[in-house]
Amino acid sequence: MKIYSYDCVESTNLIAKELALTSQAPHGTAVVAQRQTAGKGRYGRKFCSPVGGIYMSVVLHRGELPFAIFGDSPTLVTAHAAAAVCKAIEAACDIQPQIKWVNDIFMPSDFVPGRKVCGISAEAVCDLTQLIIGIGLNFDTPQSAFPAELRDKVTSLFPENATPTISRSELIASICANLLDANAFTLHEYKRRMFMLKQKVLVLPANSEAYEATALDIDNTGQLVIQKDSGEIIALSSGEVSVRQTPP
Repeated sequence: MKIYSYDCVESTNLIAKELALTSQAPHGTAVVAQRQTAGKGRYGRKFCSPVGGIYMSVVLHRGELPFAIFGDSPTLVTAHAAAAVCKAIEAACDIQPQIKWVNDIFMPSDFVPGRKVCGISAEAVCDLTQLIIGIGLNFDTPQSAFPAELRDKVTSLFPENATPTISRSELIASICANLLDANAFTLHEYKRRMFMLKQKVLVLPANSEAYEATALDIDNTGQLVIQKDSGEIIALSSGEVSVRQTPP
């Protein structure tokens, strides 16, 4: 496993993508930085990346992953990554983070109610033979380092005045180990950490009007099964879902 470590980069995903495209990224190659100047999340949105976070991109090869995970549903790889990060946090901090479908991790309500601590993205490259998992985790970022509009929506694993129970390097290593242990992934590991099931949600489709629904389940391909107020049941493979209630 190769790890490239930087103080500041434009984007760890961009570096990982270049390594993958030039055949310099064996399975498990990780690019890590303490800060990004042009980090991006899902749908190309700007991802705030101030000092104090862990910003990392890991290259996974399709041939090294169980077909059931990569196969026809890259959504499951994102789910696997979310579970991998949660397991690393749980082992290091005795905190039970919660997952919001498909790629956001929140702190439990008894810690900091409803605040996001990590975002995950996935990008296929090299004719879909490789996948870059981007992870942005607020480690000990001062709240003042976030833009004003985010300060009541995000938090850090170790907020100001909290003493870290693990080093950045140790947590990065734990996350990578969990990611590469793809055989350990089950949907149960993912679903049991989700706080939105059986709750009312607002679905925000890319090209149509938002509507309310109830989140019912996660199917075998990682899609979110919802029931519209009309009674119609459908499975979402992508799109934004806003939770109507605070995580438990």
